Amino acid sequence: MKKNLFMVAAVALMAMISCNKEEMNNIGEPQTPEVVAPSYYVEFTADLGADEETVAPIPQSAATKTTYDATNKKTKWVAGDLIAVNGKKFEIKEVLDGGLSARFVNAEELGEEFNPPYTAVYPYDATAGQAVVPSTQTVSDGTFADEAVVAVGYSADDNVLSFKHVCSVIKFTVSTSGLTELEFSSEADLAGTINVNANAGADPTYSVKSGSKTITVKPSSGTFSTTATYYVSVLPTLGADDAKQKFEIKSEGVVVKSGNVHFTRNKVMNAKAIEVKYAYLKPNANWKADNARFAAYYFINNDINVWACCTDSDKDGIYRSVIPEGYSNVIYCRMNPSTTNNDWESKWDQTNDLTIEESKNCYVVHIEEWSNAAGGWFTVNDAKKILYLLPTATWDKDNARFAAYFFGNGEKWISMTKFKDNKYYVVKPDGYPNVIFCRMNGSASANNWNNKWNQTKDLTIPSDKNTCTISNHWSSSGATGTWSLK
Repeated sequence: MKKNLFMVAAVALMAMISCNKEEMNNIGEPQTPEVVAPSYYVEFTADLGADEETVAPIPQSAATKTTYDATNKKTKWVAGDLIAVNGKKFEIKEVLDGGLSARFVNAEELGEEFNPPYTAVYPYDATAGQAVVPSTQTVSDGTFADEAVVAVGYSADDNVLSFKHVCSVIKFTVSTSGLTELEFSSEADLAGTINVNANAGADPTYSVKSGSKTITVKPSSGTFSTTATYYVSVLPTLGADDAKQKFEIKSEGVVVKSGNVHFTRNKVMNAKAIEVKYAYLKPNANWKADNARFAAYYFINNDINVWACCTDSDKDGIYRSVIPEGYSNVIYCRMNPSTTNNDWESKWDQTNDLTIEESKNCYVVHIEEWSNAAGGWFTVNDAKKILYLLPTATWDKDNARFAAYFFGNGEKWISMTKFKDNKYYVVKPDGYPNVIFCRMNGSASANNWNNKWNQTKDLTIPSDKNTCTISNHWSSSGATGTWSLK
């Protein structure tokens, strides 16, 4: 097979020539976009080497994977890169100058029709003049995804092709640990199969053949690092330079950052740090009955509201939902499991209107509650350690109050909180395996044995039960406490 050899070089980034004012809500001062796309030029000489020269073709499935050097703001060639020149596949023969240049050789017969003008497309696509900005991009620290950034080059009649990027790029960091996926969405196409036009060396343009308004972004390491910087390739905004499009960043289908932006070809849009905030729900046994599922109805007013699913991925009894950007009010709902839509028709039970507390973001539905359930806000850690006491009606009179005496690793008194008649709770301190529940003199605030009226026997706190029900309350040896899960 006769080989045509191309010399491909990537030069440093052009200086920024404009200062756009893209601004996303709650991000702070608008950032000056960085230039991401280098100008490429391709030097090629046909028929370098004898006809019998053999270079193994790159398989059709091989990845094309230029990489971005964020420190020096240069896009570099790497082994395995493929380009299309006039619709023909060319493979890297040699990477030069640390990736700033490379030699490409054709990997298929060119035919008699392979003549100037030459139009080149990166990454390689078998359809001439076509490229794909992927709707799923797996990103790594400091660079963009493989096969994500589209560039085109043109030469009228000589051996120099000037490459220019077609895409815009979003730069972002993540400040929330444990995220495994984000979704970038817009009212305009962000990705998809496009037809590209090199415009005889002028700025390239594109038209969408089959578009996607969403891009799923995943980290190559499995979870996003809070110390990494990531880059996502997107299609530039079509229309006038001042045209804006609504842009949203979502986690678990919920918008966590949004704004009206203009994505400019050959520029980086800095989305800054993406923070995902969560609220949590700990339902009681009643709410969990009948295989119920759970949802959060976030609201600002009757016209501005968002539903979010509550999930318990680690099966610890605590259900998590993403807090939408700009929301602080929520109603937790127990939902019909035979339905998948989150709406009022699918609701079985609900809490009252709640406002999420800044330092305590887990709402606990107290035991034996149903609709308009009594509960309270706790930290997630404290929510897992709540113990309930159900005294008899006889104990819960005469202005009595209740306290828990924890022991077995030192001793600690804690006053209990009443949330309904004959119903009290306390957060168990760490490291104490035993407890005595005490009926206390309501006119004395100090917790000690002198202010105790009645008490239970010594009780061992079980790991799988949270409620102690009192019986035989007047026993001289201490009331009986029976544990259950509620």
